Amino acid sequence: MLLYLIKKDKINVIIGFVTLCLFALNKSILSLVILYDISVANKTESMMFTQFILVNASYLFYYFTSSYFSEFFLDKFMTNSRDVLNKEIYKQLISKNNHASASDYGIIFTNDIPLICETFIQGVINILYFAISFISAAFIIGNINLYMLVYLVVISISSLVVLKQIVRSLSKKQTQFNESVSSILKKVNEAIPNLKQIKIFNMSNKFEIDFGLISRESSDKLFAITFSEDLVEVINQSTSTLIQVGMYVLSVFLVLNGQMVIGSIIAIVASAEAITLPVYSFSRVISKFKKTEEIRLKLMNIINSNNNPKTEKRELQTINSIELCNYSSLIEQKPINKNISYKTTSGKKIAIVGDNGSGKSTLINILTCSDYSYSGQILINDCELKNIDESSLLTKVSYVSQNVVLFEDTIKNNIILQSSFNKTKYNDILSMLALEKLDDNLLITENQANLSGGEKQKIMIARALYKDSDLLLFDEPLSALDQSSREKLIQYLTNVEKRMLLIVIHGGDKKNLQEFDGILKLEIA
Repeated sequence: MLLYLIKKDKINVIIGFVTLCLFALNKSILSLVILYDISVANKTESMMFTQFILVNASYLFYYFTSSYFSEFFLDKFMTNSRDVLNKEIYKQLISKNNHASASDYGIIFTNDIPLICETFIQGVINILYFAISFISAAFIIGNINLYMLVYLVVISISSLVVLKQIVRSLSKKQTQFNESVSSILKKVNEAIPNLKQIKIFNMSNKFEIDFGLISRESSDKLFAITFSEDLVEVINQSTSTLIQVGMYVLSVFLVLNGQMVIGSIIAIVASAEAITLPVYSFSRVISKFKKTEEIRLKLMNIINSNNNPKTEKRELQTINSIELCNYSSLIEQKPINKNISYKTTSGKKIAIVGDNGSGKSTLINILTCSDYSYSGQILINDCELKNIDESSLLTKVSYVSQNVVLFEDTIKNNIILQSSFNKTKYNDILSMLALEKLDDNLLITENQANLSGGEKQKIMIARALYKDSDLLLFDEPLSALDQSSREKLIQYLTNVEKRMLLIVIHGGDKKNLQEFDGILKLEIA
C-alpha cells in the first residue's frame, strides 16, 4: 500500500523525506554543538562571542526549519493519501457490483481509511525518523564512549524482544473490533427507518437489549486492544527508566575511572534520546502496524479489483432480444421458481406476474446485473448475461425499483440527471404523469418529506422514461399510484415505440394485463 500511495504523491514524499532526514539529525548535531560549547567554556576553542552565538542560533534555525518543512510536506502526503483512498474506494463502490452493506462501507470511510493515514503512514514516517536518528546518535555516542553505546543498545533491543510477543495479536483484535463497530452501525441503520414500527409493535425493549449486547461486546474488544497497547506503554516506560538510571550509574563509574568527563556525559545525554526514543516508540509503531495489517490488505484488494484488467466481455450496441432458457433464480443455491423458458424482442411489452416469493423482483435485479444467482441461461442478443460487459448493458437500460431513489437536488435534475434537456419530451412525460404542477426547481430534501409517496414514484418513473434506453425494467411501479394514474401509465408504456418493457405487475389486475404483448408468469418451485 505504501508504494501505491507514494506513486500518487511523489513530490510531497521526496521533499518530506529530505526534510525529515535533516530533522532526524538534530539530536546528533545538538551533541556536537554541546561539545563545542563546552570546549569554548574550557577555552580550548578560540572564537569571538558573536561567532559563538551564531553557531548556537544556527542550530536553533536548523531545528525549526527542518521540523517545520518535514511536518508540512509529510502532513500533505498523509492528507493526500486519505483523499486518494477515499476516491479509489468510492470509485469501486459506484462502479462495481458488490454486496457490501452501507455500514460495511461506512466503517471503511469513517474508521479504516483514517486509521491507515493516522496510524500506518505516520508509523512509517516515525520508523524512518527513528532509523536515521538512531544511526547518527549511535555514531556520535560510540565516538565519545563505546561502553555507553553498548549499554544503550543492549537494553533497548532486549525490550523489543519482549514487546514483539504482545503486539503479535493486535491485528486480529483490531479486525474483530472493527467488525463489532460495523455491527453497531447495522443495528442503528436497522432502527432509524423503522422507529414507528418499533414503537407500534412494542419492540423498543428488544431493540435496546440487542443493541446493548452488541455494544457490550464491542466495548470488550476495545478493552482488549487498549489494554494490550497500554501494556506496551508500561514496558516502554519501564525500559526507558532503566536506561536513564543505568546510564547515569555507568557514567559515574566511567568518570571515577577517568574514562569520561562531565562535558561528554552532557553530550551523550543529548544524543541518548535519539537511541532510547526510537526503541521506546518502535514497539508502539509495530503494534499500530499490526492493527492495520488486515485493513491494509482489505483496502488494497478493493483498489486492485478496480485496477485489474477487465476480462473480455461482449459489449452491446443495442438490446434486441432477451431469452430465458430453463431459467430459475436461486437463493443459497436453491431454486425459488420453476425452470422457465421465454423470449421477447425489441418493442415488446411484457408483464411479469406471479405469487409473492416467486422471484419477480429477483429477475429484474438479475437483469440490472445486481445479482447473478440463477441457473439455466439468460441470453441477451443470444449472448449469456454473465459474458456481457455490465456498463454497456446498463447504459441501455432504464430502471424503476420498489425503493425510492431520489437525490438531494431539484425535481428537474432528478429526472434528467446527466442527460441533455429536451423541453418537449420533458413536458410530455410530466403531463402524462400529472406532475406538471410541481415546481421544477423544488429542492428534494434529504428525507423527501416535501413530496408524497405517489409524487416520489412518479419522479422515478419520469426519470426512467426520459432516458433514451432500449429496455425499461419496472419493479412494481404502480403501488403508490391511484387507479387513474395506473391506467394512464400502462397505456403510455404499452404504446412507447421501439422500447422493450419488462414490468412486474399485480396479476389480479386483468384489465391492465390485456394491454401487454405477453405475460411472463413465474411459479414457485
